[in-house]
This record gives sequence, structure tokens and C-alpha cells, in this order.
Amino acid sequence: MSFAQERLWFLAQLEPDSSAYHLAGALALEGDLSAGALREGFAALLARHEALRTSFGERGGEPFQRTESAPRTALPMVDLEGLGGAASSGVELRRIAENEVSRPFDLSAGRLLRASLLSVSKRSAWLVVSMHHIASDGWSLEVLAREVSEAYRARIAGRRAALPALSVQYADYAVWQRSWLVGAELDRQLGYWRDLLAEAPPLLALPTDRPRPAVLSNRGGRVSALLAKQASERLRAFSRRLGATPFMAALAGVEILLSRWTGRSDVLLGSPDANRTRREIEGLIGFFATTLALRERVAGEETVGELVARVRTHLLAAQDHQDLPFEKLVEQLSPERSLSYAPIFQVLLTHQEGAGWRLDLPGVESRPVELSGESAKLDWTIGVGFGAGIEISLS
Repeated sequence: MSFAQERLWFLAQLEPDSSAYHLAGALALEGDLSAGALREGFAALLARHEALRTSFGERGGEPFQRTESAPRTALPMVDLEGLGGAASSGVELRRIAENEVSRPFDLSAGRLLRASLLSVSKRSAWLVVSMHHIASDGWSLEVLAREVSEAYRARIAGRRAALPALSVQYADYAVWQRSWLVGAELDRQLGYWRDLLAEAPPLLALPTDRPRPAVLSNRGGRVSALLAKQASERLRAFSRRLGATPFMAALAGVEILLSRWTGRSDVLLGSPDANRTRREIEGLIGFFATTLALRERVAGEETVGELVARVRTHLLAAQDHQDLPFEKLVEQLSPERSLSYAPIFQVLLTHQEGAGWRLDLPGVESRPVELSGESAKLDWTIGVGFGAGIEISLS
């Protein structure tokens, strides 16, 4: 396994019924949808990407992965047309979809992608997709959408899908990572993070309305908001003047907020990075993403512009050392452990451009449906997107 897979496998042994590490999404599809072509698209996806049909076993106390054969049925259909208006209402559809994506995966079974079609009428359906994080990441969802769409269009047009051959599979990457990240390269990567995190506080004590539990649970919720278009435009203009990106400015703003709320100038949080630094893996489905630890000392006398400039420098430096997986960093640093909070950092800031994943199907409109999040990995995950307005989600 890769280092990231190994950690998620270990967590799954502790909490086999948890859905905290599920990647899920739903699309409302309107139009002349061919369920057969869509099913063939998912079958082609499973045939191409071994990570989605990988099972995990244990031998002599050590976990390992193996590739399974592709299943025959890749897209079961749930027919809701005959159940009346209540069953096909938005509330009921959302309940069915959320139950589907929260079902636990059996990592020993070799099926790490679930997709189902909830048929509401002849021209309306919901596509519900969930993958286990051990086999995928946020980038993988975009690969899924692109390849399923192309396979669907090819089936409708009666041609072969124009998908590039995959020169490697995820298991090849895992072997490479284990053989490359040793010796001098490991020392170089690790040295940067040791210096950055030296004497870092183990806990960012956010003000809460209840005492922190002795054992961290995955119970959580999600709220979202959309700020006005003018706010997004002003943030973009402000960032350009500083030679920074809107995300860098947002990161500085969150660090100021956390500093004020906790009364501490030393702020440490995490931010995910796609970690697709090699061309061979750009088109693969798999768990390549890592999490960067970002530490900043927020001084009350400096300007926001000065803080953004430092944030830019530190974020670029962290990205230059992203090849060290976060799981390996935790193993090597061996930080103070507690069942009450996550190691290294407890707040995560995520960034996503665009309007989310969609399928590009002829004659079919595809619209993302937001599912409520009832599980949480950390104390607080802040999602920021920069579109017509600034989209913010808290979970």
C-alpha cells in the first residue's frame, strides 16, 4: 500500500462502520438519459482503474492490496416512478441518497466505487456516487466525470471511447513511493517539516459551547453560505495587488480569525493538496492527495498585506515539500497523541474552483445536488470557493 492507504486501512480496522472517509456526490439529471449507456460508462471506468476494484487483506500483521476482477453490474437502478409524489420528492430523494453514501465499504471485498441511479420519471433521475478515500480523492471525482461522460457519448454515437491509455496503475505508484521516499530524499523532505513544526502547540483550542469529549467522534454537520459577487471581486483585486492568489488571502484571513478566537499568535492548520506532480498519474483514479501543515505567527502590529506576503512564501515552500505524505510526517514526528483531538492540526482549509463535478452528456442537463454532511474528520473544515461569489462551507 501507499502510506496514505495504510493509514486509512488502519482507521477502518478501528471503525469499520464509519463514513468519515467516503467521497460522495449526487447529480440531478434531466433529459433523454440512456441508463444503458451510463451503465456502460461506469463499467468502462472500473475496467480502466484498478484502484476502484482493489481489495485489502492482511498477512503476518501487514496489510496489502490486490486487484479484483471488474463486476458485471456497475450501475443498479432504483425505480421510484411508481411510488407516488412523496417518494420522488426532493426530501425523500435526498434521504435515499444520503443513506446510500453513508453505507460502509468492505475494504476486503474489492468494490470501492458505488454508483446508483434513482429514477424519478422518464426524464428525471438522480445519480448517486460514493467512493472510499483509500482508492480516490477529489481530483479522482473529476477523472470519473470526464471518463464516464466520454464513454457515454461514444456509446450513443456508436464509436469507441477516445480515452488515453494508462501507462501505470495506482499500485505502481505505491511501489514507487515506497522505494523513492527513503534515505537522503526522506531526510530532505522531513527536515523542512521538522523545522516548521518545532515546538508547535499540539492543540488549537477553539472556543466551544461544550467541553471537548475524551474521545473524538466523527459526528458533525454542515452549513454553507454564498457571499455577494462584489466580495469575490474585491478579494480578487486585493490579491492581485499583492501578487497572491485569492486562496492565499483567504488563508491569511482565516489565520487572523483563528488567532483572535483562540487568543494565540501561533496558528497551525492544514490544507489539502492534489499532489499530482507527475504527468503519469494525472489521469489516474487513486489516493494521491496529501495535506500540508501551514503554520503562521500572526502579529498584531503588522498589516494584512504583510501577512498575506508571508503566507504566500510559506504556502509555496510547503508545496515544494508535498511529496512527503502527511501520514509519513505524523509517523516520523510522533507528536503527542490524544483520543480527544487529531494530531498536528485540528482545522482544515480547503479550496475548490468552479461549480463542482458534472457529467457532459448529450441531451441531458447535469446539476450537482448538495448532500448534508453528518460526519467530520476534524474540529472544523472550512471550504472556500471563488466563483461569481465567495462560497463558504463549514463542517
